[in-house]
Amino acid sequence: MIKQRRIAMAEYSYTVLFEPAEEGGFVVTCPALPGLVTEGDTLEEARVMAQDAILAYLESLRKDHLPLPSDRTPVKEEVRVLLPEKPTSNTFKYGQTSGYTSGETNRMERELQQLKAILQSRGQLFD
Repeated sequence: MIKQRRIAMAEYSYTVLFEPAEEGGFVVTCPALPGLVTEGDTLEEARVMAQDAILAYLESLRKDHLPLPSDRTPVKEEVRVLLPEKPTSNTFKYGQTSGYTSGETNRMERELQQLKAILQSRGQLFD
């Protein structure tokens, strides 16, 4: 007679994010498990893939004797920004729209160079 052993199981629950992919389907990430990314052609498939990816992630942590993280619920909020409809002539050299006149931009560039020189002379500027 073969004896069967019961294996104690623990259930873990994680919040996942389903983002629609440009090419169709869904990309799935889990904020509590950095680097975990999977995908599915449908929402149902993405759910199954998420469960599989989470299980593999946790098994890998356990194999390496690392702690299993607890879930982190992400905070979702809308952030609004204003952007001119057309680029202006007042643009920093990195392409950021500044809203400053060219004279103001030149003065700020000079002040920035002076500040860099002071910090460098004190050994506090690291490029």
